[in-house]
Amino acid sequence: MKFNGLMKKIAVATVLGASSITAMAGGLDGEAVDSALTKLSTHLTASGVGDLAKSIKTDFTLAPYQEKVDGESFPVLFADSYFLTTATGDGLIRPNAMYVSSGGKLVPASDILTPILIESSKGNWISHELPEGVAYAGDLYVVTDPTCGYCKMVEKELDHYLDQGIVVHYIPFPRSGIEGARKQQPGYQRWLQALCSDNPAVAYREITLGDTTTYADAVNKEGCSGDMIDSGYKLGRSIGVNGTPFMYLTTVDGKSTKVPGYKPYADILGDVGITISQ
Repeated sequence: MKFNGLMKKIAVATVLGASSITAMAGGLDGEAVDSALTKLSTHLTASGVGDLAKSIKTDFTLAPYQEKVDGESFPVLFADSYFLTTATGDGLIRPNAMYVSSGGKLVPASDILTPILIESSKGNWISHELPEGVAYAGDLYVVTDPTCGYCKMVEKELDHYLDQGIVVHYIPFPRSGIEGARKQQPGYQRWLQALCSDNPAVAYREITLGDTTTYADAVNKEGCSGDMIDSGYKLGRSIGVNGTPFMYLTTVDGKSTKVPGYKPYADILGDVGITISQ
């Protein structure tokens, strides 16, 4: 598959359908969604995409997304990434490039879709437990690579999050990729060492902070698997992550913030109303 050529064809389809990618009153029922997918598949096939067009589909994100958005846009999964389309099925657009009406204001569609995808994955990742006596206040999801310099800075600030009741979850995302020989690169291999150790979250932190020897033999453990790495990488790609770290913080009182890159812990916590005493 010539993916670059495919994306160029998608871009053309998006431009042709741009007038339909707007927020409209009302919602879409199942029949309307199916009709839109059929039209979209037809348009993509005519653009030269071929059999890949038949793979376009909706998933569990459809209902939660439509509950939060005013209008007829909805998410579709295509080529392992999320796009948005409408009832006419005339175009595709990236979630971070489309603004939709939600709660009386316009926001990037990615601000609606990304939390749905990440929060629905809770329980799939390795996590740090809160210190004894600290009340649970929220969750921080970190899409991360142990060879990433800014990811190391996040690890240095880990205790500040935990002390505030924020459970930290790691979503594996080796920047070198997960296909074929790329699994032999340090980003993937160090992630594998962490996941196959007795305490994966602690191991990941120590590996990221510079310990590249203690856990080296963990990959030889029976049953050692990189399935979580593959799942994390695919999730990251599906929400548009192209670098690490990528952080998403959500609190028990419904506040959240999304950080594509590194940001000091005090600033991130401040974004959701948690003030750190200096």
